[in-house]
Amino acid sequence: MVGLRGLSLVALLIGVEAGPLLAQNQPQADEAYSEGVRYINRREFDKARAPLETALQLAPDNAFRLKAFQALLPVYRTLPETDKMLEAAEYTIRYSDSLTDRNAAANSLASFLFQRGKVDEQVKRYREILAKEADDYVAIAMLAELARPARLDRATTQQYRDRLEKAQRELAAKFAEQREVAAEQSTTQRTWLWKQAAVLWSKAGDHTKAVAAAKKAEQTGPETRESLTHFWHAHLGDVYLAAAKYAQAAEHFQKAIETTTIKGYQESCQVKLNEAQAKLAKN
Repeated sequence: MVGLRGLSLVALLIGVEAGPLLAQNQPQADEAYSEGVRYINRREFDKARAPLETALQLAPDNAFRLKAFQALLPVYRTLPETDKMLEAAEYTIRYSDSLTDRNAAANSLASFLFQRGKVDEQVKRYREILAKEADDYVAIAMLAELARPARLDRATTQQYRDRLEKAQRELAAKFAEQREVAAEQSTTQRTWLWKQAAVLWSKAGDHTKAVAAAKKAEQTGPETRESLTHFWHAHLGDVYLAAAKYAQAAEHFQKAIETTTIKGYQESCQVKLNEAQAKLAKN
């Protein structure tokens, strides 16, 4: 029988050998992923499954695995069984470094379970998970999503939503720190990463750090990629508005309006600009 040290050594050796092997899979994984996405874009979901699952199997790292699972979500929504959709969505909810992507996956999974008549079954499963692991993010997120279709009482529903909000604030702070490290190391996306850090600190409720990151973004910006300039200003406007820095918020909302031709975006920013100017006038 192999002892614990022996097992550790074997695992280490496997890991050493697996690294180069996984790296060798990258070209094939990329090719399979691209093929699958082409089918997704044509809404040929049945044809997309095989290449995307091949890409998943060949995934060289967790980031690629996450990307493959996210691409598979619309494919698995078409299946009559629920196990594949659960796997893909829960992986995204647990491991994505984007709160937006996590929320979208949770919402999509909740809708899928409702359509399949599996809400009560999964609520029971997620509650059992929470009973064993009180901080399990997937279970908290899904119970917050499923509370309404499961017709849970108001107090229980609010409890799950409060727990999710707390978990998301903690995640936002973690992701903000990661964006700041990446911003320091980046030469091409630094101002966008500082902007993201500012947004995440704001979501975490730390407005002091949010404003500090926003100033870093301004020092390295503005974002010059044409399709992102509007969002850079709009998001910084949101950060300053939440931090009660109304003059800076108004400045960014005005520039956000000027850097897009999309009427809906302009109108949304105009509402926020009016709010910032009104609050500025009172101070």
